[in-house]
Amino acid sequence: MKNILITGFSPFNQERINPSYEAVKLIDMPGDIARIFKMEVPTVFGDAIRIVTDAIDRLKPDIIVMVGQAGGLTKIMLERVAINLDDANMPDNSGQQPVDQPIAANGPLAYFSTLPLKPLIKELVAKGHLVGLSNSAGTYVCNHLLYGVLHHLKQHRIPAMAGFVHVPYMDAQVRNRPDVPSMTLTDMVAALSDMIALLVKQ
Repeated sequence: MKNILITGFSPFNQERINPSYEAVKLIDMPGDIARIFKMEVPTVFGDAIRIVTDAIDRLKPDIIVMVGQAGGLTKIMLERVAINLDDANMPDNSGQQPVDQPIAANGPLAYFSTLPLKPLIKELVAKGHLVGLSNSAGTYVCNHLLYGVLHHLKQHRIPAMAGFVHVPYMDAQVRNRPDVPSMTLTDMVAALSDMIALLVKQ
């Protein structure tokens, strides 16, 4: 039986909710298929990596899926690349706002997700989910966490698959912003649940 760690972020930038963790909380999987461990991660540079890598060392997951919010998306995006750069356009939840700072001083310029992205997307689209591939996780805490986790796995030779998924705003977040795209929480949960089920079969 595989162990899966799936994380979502705390609300940030004056939002009251973060759809990434709202969706993560609702993901379910039969207990005879996989053990799922769920975590809410603070939207804070440094703390996010430390908390998740500590959980990886403790739980020893086979699969790690990190989920974050990216306002403006029209579909769920699977991230291909994490770059070694923190360059925040807004403070994190602790007030940090790094500019042009490396995440790991001696780390490589980038890491690639180790999830089977294109096969996943093909199967999820075939199931009717709005899913696509992204080549940039940005330079905020989402990219920071993806890079930090992949760096930790590489440095410690941990054979877990890991990757990052960005979800759009939830409908509730854009009630007063009719021109901003969103997705229902139900659709997010369904897509993420199917993705986890597909990964378990790898």
